[in-house]
Amino acid sequence: RYAAIWVGFAVVVLLGVLFPSAVIKVSDALGFELPANLVITGGIIALAFVAIQLSVDITRLRDKVDRIANRLALVELEMKQRDTTETDSPDGDVDR
Repeated sequence: RYAAIWVGFAVVVLLGVLFPSAVIKVSDALGFELPANLVITGGIIALAFVAIQLSVDITRLRDKVDRIANRLALVELEMKQRDTTETDSPDGDVDR
């Protein structure tokens, strides 16, 4: 999943290395004084995107863990209630 992000970032960097005049033109058009500032800004934006994506994934996983914990608690309660009803027979004898 994250490989596509890193491959895309590597392609952009490779294009910048192969065509430095394009980086200069883009940095001039966007108002950067130095092309290096554009590259650093692009890297920061890419890393921020990755951090946001990881936060979204962590939130999804936390929600899944909460649902699983709730299901487990319900199953344990059901098993406890079932054990209680099975051990107490109507005539007072214990099955165990």
